[in-house]
Amino acid sequence: MTLPNFDELIEKYAATILRAGINQQPGETTIIQADIDQAPLVRALSAQAWALGARDVIVRWGDAEIGKSRLENASDEVLGTTGYAAAAFDDFCEEVNPNLIFVKSSGPSELAGVDIEKIKISNRTAEAAQPKRRKLTGAGKMPWIIVGAASENWAHDVFPDLPVSEAVDKLWEAIFFTSRVSFGDPLKNWEDHAYKLGKTADLLTSYQFDHILYRAEGTDLKIGLGGDRIWISAGGMSGASKKEYIPNIPTEEIFTTPDFHRVDGVVRATKPLNYSGNLVDDFELTFKDGRVVDYKARVGQEVLASIIEADEGAHFLGELALVPIDTPINESGLLFLMTLFDENASNHLAVGRGYPAGVIAGPDMNDEELREAGVNYSSMHVDFMVGSDKTDIDGVTADGEVVPIFRNGKWTDEIANQL
Repeated sequence: MTLPNFDELIEKYAATILRAGINQQPGETTIIQADIDQAPLVRALSAQAWALGARDVIVRWGDAEIGKSRLENASDEVLGTTGYAAAAFDDFCEEVNPNLIFVKSSGPSELAGVDIEKIKISNRTAEAAQPKRRKLTGAGKMPWIIVGAASENWAHDVFPDLPVSEAVDKLWEAIFFTSRVSFGDPLKNWEDHAYKLGKTADLLTSYQFDHILYRAEGTDLKIGLGGDRIWISAGGMSGASKKEYIPNIPTEEIFTTPDFHRVDGVVRATKPLNYSGNLVDDFELTFKDGRVVDYKARVGQEVLASIIEADEGAHFLGELALVPIDTPINESGLLFLMTLFDENASNHLAVGRGYPAGVIAGPDMNDEELREAGVNYSSMHVDFMVGSDKTDIDGVTADGEVVPIFRNGKWTDEIANQL
């Protein structure tokens, strides 16, 4: 690491994650999940969490090389078995309701050469391994946040023509900038940003759209909502203690939960998808009566199939998110090859599990009530990017009023003038 102010910026980044992001409070337990090469960030997070009065800080270390070795050497039976540690972690989350910090640092080439069938088995097992934790986070009852951290592998994927050390520095610079850490007062930056996003989410909620219409190159899609949807943004999530938290840093999105029964048309991705170290690119999905009935990718067809065919719920939508093209991430001009960043440069959708928090009273509904409300269930939740400067989006109310939301990838004056 050669950035002259790296130590200062990593401390600011940790403070932003804990204060603006997870909103650490005295007496709370916080779990940090990260690869071992992210020790500097994890140490800063741990020290600051304790300084903020954390009851306990638990670090769950991972290692990219060990993870790859397991996929290459373990039997299918082992890969398909939920281990004791995963089950114990699930029980712990239900009992303690901790804060969760996930530090992501994997590049798409990390699992190069690994048998896709092995990856499919492992992913299915991992996705299904923690139903209690996923239900709590999906309902907004357990505070969580996903953040990025530069690794040599990921940096090389983003900047393949640079020496590794220079690439890592460049990626950290991009992370700090897009996370609003390297300029001004980071906490004030996030206070202002969350406020603006919150006002936009409240405005969209007030319309109570019956459905949304997406139109772009290769995309003509109708997504049903209904009269009980809530649009959510950074700072709009609340945990069991009713505190606000931000589930992603960086974040630029306003999102809600579609009615998974009511999706029709074709949607074409506008950016590659990095899924478990494998790229899917130049792909499209066709929906009829909510369900994916056809899908094709020029690159990564087998990987795309592993997502859609993971279970029945993976054939349906779980998230609809709006992101204008004039955001720091998109204007950086970088393709980060990590969904956390690329989804915040672009409108995106997700196949799989829906968010109960996107429905009025959703967090208090049982599984049957959620399904009746159109909230999809799946072991999967995979975001893919569909936004561009050619995207037009309209919202249609129950009485047929058409409200222009996006034109050419940006908020319309009708929306922007009300904020």
